[in-house]
Amino acid sequence: MFVSGIFGVGSEKGLAKVIRDIFNQKGKTVKILRLKAPDEMDAQRMAAYLKALSICGTEVLVMSLPPEYSEHPLFDEVKLDLVICRSGVFEKHPAIYRRILDILSPKGILVLDEENLSSMIQDLIHREGWTNPTAAGGIPVLTYGFGRKASISASSTGEDILGMNYLLCLKEPVPTLPGNTAEPQEYKLEHLDASIPGNDILAAAALGILNEVL
Repeated sequence: MFVSGIFGVGSEKGLAKVIRDIFNQKGKTVKILRLKAPDEMDAQRMAAYLKALSICGTEVLVMSLPPEYSEHPLFDEVKLDLVICRSGVFEKHPAIYRRILDILSPKGILVLDEENLSSMIQDLIHREGWTNPTAAGGIPVLTYGFGRKASISASSTGEDILGMNYLLCLKEPVPTLPGNTAEPQEYKLEHLDASIPGNDILAAAALGILNEVL
């Protein structure tokens, strides 16, 4: 079972809905756990929770977390295979970038909303050995958004005329959590709620691609 953490600010309902839709359409079992208060979880309870999910056949656990949760001692024991930082995370809680290396598992992957790529973060990526997905060594860093340099972005056609299907593209080869490589290609997400922000759709798609669900 792969464990992912999504650090974000603002509404998370739309993102959670897209994640469930992506996994359910592919017949995959995903559990979304929202943590807000520091006393909701500790390492011992998390270990028991992960064991129970594994027994039930859950394939992916996604934890929805406020930025300040990155300081939680839980992550001294529990490591994440994938960390996604939504827009505004570094402005809300700048100290999170110091914890990412501690939070991620040794083969973990970091995914950033491209709006998080301030000069400070870009400098940190360079100094800490974080890399683009195709470079050797360091932590693979993927970005999503609507800019030219985003690893995962909307296709030129974007949403269809009814706003229910969404076309997006992977622009470069990226490592997946099972250890394979996802090659550049276009993806189509169907029957989406047209009110969900595009960035949340792309974040959910990144989760699906890296878990080899898309």
